[in-house]
Amino acid sequence: MYVETFALCDAARLDEWGRLHIQGQYHALSAPGFPAQHDVTLVLAMEWDRGDHGRYNFDVELVAPDGKPTKFAVRGGTDVGGGEEGRPRPRTTLIQPMEEVIFETPGEYRFRLRVKGRWFDGPRLFLIEGEPQA
Repeated sequence: MYVETFALCDAARLDEWGRLHIQGQYHALSAPGFPAQHDVTLVLAMEWDRGDHGRYNFDVELVAPDGKPTKFAVRGGTDVGGGEEGRPRPRTTLIQPMEEVIFETPGEYRFRLRVKGRWFDGPRLFLIEGEPQA
């Protein structure tokens, strides 16, 4: 399997054709002070191997600038099936709005995913103290 999309944004949705629409993807956020709270949407799309069948659990963690995992985590599971030759590989899409995510200090935070016993690096988000910059 591989991670097709792993992003932080304002909003996301799947349309009737299965296309993923992402609005307002982040790479940095400003806050007037710390600890700071932000509402963000986590988007994760995984494409599975044809031999992947059954239930797979996954964890998404937020790692602070000091390299330690924060208390934030998303834990879930997905059922994978199908993937017949001549058809698209199975795909899991998670769109998870998250309210009041706490960022204790300014600096670079990173998200990571664990699935099938492996870690995958996700988006990085830089938190800046001050007013938003254009």
